[in-house]
Amino acid sequence: MTHQVESYPQQTKRTDEYYFRNGLRCVKPYYSEFITHSKKRWLGRELLEIYTQEFPHYGKEYLTKAIEAGKLTVSDKTVTPNTKIQDNQKIAHKVHRHEPPVIDQPIKFLHVDKNVYVVEKPSGLPVHPCGRYKKNSITYILEHEYNLKDLFPIHRIDVHTSGVLIIARSKEYAQGVGAEMMSRSNSLKKIYFAKVTGEFKPMGEIVTARFKISSKDKRAGTWTASQDGTHDSCTFFYGLCYNKEQNTSLLLCRPITGRTHQIRVHLEALGYPIANDSLYNSSFVDKRKNQEVTEEEQIEQPSKRVKRDESENSEPVEEVSNSEPLFETDSLCNDCVKEKRVHTKEEVLRDGMIFLHAYNYLHNTEPVWEYKTDIPYWALEDLSTVSDYLELVEKSKQMLFDTPSPAIVEKS
Repeated sequence: MTHQVESYPQQTKRTDEYYFRNGLRCVKPYYSEFITHSKKRWLGRELLEIYTQEFPHYGKEYLTKAIEAGKLTVSDKTVTPNTKIQDNQKIAHKVHRHEPPVIDQPIKFLHVDKNVYVVEKPSGLPVHPCGRYKKNSITYILEHEYNLKDLFPIHRIDVHTSGVLIIARSKEYAQGVGAEMMSRSNSLKKIYFAKVTGEFKPMGEIVTARFKISSKDKRAGTWTASQDGTHDSCTFFYGLCYNKEQNTSLLLCRPITGRTHQIRVHLEALGYPIANDSLYNSSFVDKRKNQEVTEEEQIEQPSKRVKRDESENSEPVEEVSNSEPLFETDSLCNDCVKEKRVHTKEEVLRDGMIFLHAYNYLHNTEPVWEYKTDIPYWALEDLSTVSDYLELVEKSKQMLFDTPSPAIVEKS
């Protein structure tokens, strides 16, 4: 079954919200309010004491100045640092937001019909606003530069991962297809490319990884694989080729379940972590630490930089963006000082991507559909040394697709 294909949306860049430099899309700093309400544990305590304890990344000096400047208010009133919080009060924190830059590139459409937009997600660009990203996210850019409304991403894909991203055009369609993705139905199959450290063995054969996955560090967002974890998981791997000079192997991966960081965690457990994965490849991390890096570069690396918004706290916080983007500096904003540093495209690529790419999504029962990207450049670097590499990829992919899912694996 084929869907009626529509024309691909066209982009109009927003220079009122962004500036473009060195091949990067940079968000102009802007003000937002983070709003929360008084908690029971806050009652009778001073505002400065509460925020210094709950949000220590701001620092006591900044919080004192923010309160005195009226950027941290209680029930819409300017207060003093020693103001005591009472029940049913609204606390608003007006912050000057700086988002990390991302690579400036058009979002490539793979397919458009009445139900979905299918795009190729670039590395380093989150799917939707989260953490320090809001305007530098796929859904925000599609809405504001491609004039697309009612966007419902059907599945997760990590910020550092690239590849197929399916976005539903209605909540109902997202829930239907999304539910099937989470059900481990054998009719929906996914293939990823991955480049890993070491010589993958046995090369040219399917390797099954089955582990229990559980949280390792909630603050860092990392997971670990074992035989006694909390969530059952399974991935099939197929080794395509080995690069002796780089000591890396190129793999195809078919995740059967859909756990957070599943492919990355399974590869680490097998002893072949993704070659440039700063979360799960300890040798890569050690190599980066040993490299000569300037103090400014260390500050700007996303993995080391402290988040500066209340969303880091476990309590729910509502964010309200309430003014036009600003480009001038804010006297209380620590990030304004760092913004003077010019980012490079190479640096953002280095810190914003890993060698993991969602290559092919196939649904082989009605309605039948298949979405596929080009082979990523970093995979072609290795495949170009292999004769008939396109045939190798297609045959290997089909072998993975044809392998039945283990019956004992629990639903994702």
